[in-house]
Amino acid sequence: MPSRRSLLATCGSAAAVALAGCLSSGSTRGGTTTGDATGTTATSTTEPPTTDASSPEVREVDPTDLDRGVPLALPDVGVSLDGPPARAFAVGTDDPDADPKPHPVWVWNATDAMLTVELHLAMGSTSGSETTLLAESVTLDPGSAVAVALRERRHYYRLTTLVGNREEDVTVRHSDVDCNDSATDVAVTSEKIRTSSVTTDAACGTSTVA
Repeated sequence: MPSRRSLLATCGSAAAVALAGCLSSGSTRGGTTTGDATGTTATSTTEPPTTDASSPEVREVDPTDLDRGVPLALPDVGVSLDGPPARAFAVGTDDPDADPKPHPVWVWNATDAMLTVELHLAMGSTSGSETTLLAESVTLDPGSAVAVALRERRHYYRLTTLVGNREEDVTVRHSDVDCNDSATDVAVTSEKIRTSSVTTDAACGTSTVA
């Protein structure tokens, strides 16, 4: 499990600003990113995840089937970020009529070279323990992304993006997975890692959390 240097709250925090729902700007990190000039687009190596009986199913899905429902949350990063992700993973049920709606986290290569990112997804429980759900290394073309769609409410999810000697944590809490369309974007630029989230702002009913 990687070290935790930061904690990013998604839309709904004190920093949220109304924008056809709400939009919150995340923290950025300094450092130097080295683009990988060789390799195959969207290749990966997978580590065996640590799961338990109560963990949601994690599986790779067709990227074109992932509908985020909200616009890109990030400001201009100097690279065009567009199109479906190169690869996508779903966490939990894929029932399109299910409530709550998924909260996808998109991790973008916002550099002008191929880039390898490591993703570590953990699920937190009310007891304070964490369960690793996904550990993946993905090589991305410039401007492309890998997405993780969180489709079940849990106490919280923590997605860590690691590039070289830098890392950034995004925490998605149970209140962020509701009836609204929402998404979090993580952009790995040549100098920093930028994060931001966006959500619509419909009134949602209450529901229980696993």
